[in-house]
Amino acid sequence: MQVGAMAALALAGAAPAKGDLTATYRAHDGGMNMAIRVEVSANGDIRADLNVPGLTMIRKAGRSYFITHGESGPLVEDLEDMGAVLQEEMQRSDPHFCDKFRTPESAATLKPAGTVTIAGFRGEAYALVPRAGGRPDLVISRDPALAALGGALAAQFRLSKMILGECASRMPMMGQMDALLESGTALQLGATILEKVEPGPIDPARFDLPAPPATREQVRETMMRKQGPVVTLAPRGTK
Repeated sequence: MQVGAMAALALAGAAPAKGDLTATYRAHDGGMNMAIRVEVSANGDIRADLNVPGLTMIRKAGRSYFITHGESGPLVEDLEDMGAVLQEEMQRSDPHFCDKFRTPESAATLKPAGTVTIAGFRGEAYALVPRAGGRPDLVISRDPALAALGGALAAQFRLSKMILGECASRMPMMGQMDALLESGTALQLGATILEKVEPGPIDPARFDLPAPPATREQVRETMMRKQGPVVTLAPRGTK
């Protein structure tokens, strides 16, 4: 699994903030050109909108929600429920699923790779070793102006690890990323790179859920309808 695979989830976390700010990231990977707009409120709520119509993540009162268009309106699913359903399905369909993460790619570790400047912020770069190519996989800034955003990414990355469950322990880089994200703010996470940061007030209504969250059973029904009974998540290069 590449570092970039965690980016969309990691951009919807939460942390206490000194003031509202809006950050824009852009993902460039394999022909993908996806903008991610992250709004951080002064009370720690987060909203992340992808440039895919109707695809939003909101973290409110310490919980993260994935919002899509359902058959009868907005569908709000708690990410912890989604992770629990995924773990249950993996155990049911393939108890040894996490063994698929034992690949040369998943054994890679992050090593320091100098310093770079992104969107006007200087950061320490890290690259996966061994891996072909010279671009950084993670760039961390310790600029205090980005502290609220950094806390957001760190909080959501912890949730992403929880969703992966035992599989996360098969990838040494996951622990490294956790520690680095706790120490600063990601200017780059895989192929997702910060474009700009704009301080300024945000309408509190932006962080309201558009509908009541689905129950875990409703989440299960929706996920099984979309992907079927066999879990297909696996690191690149595995079958």
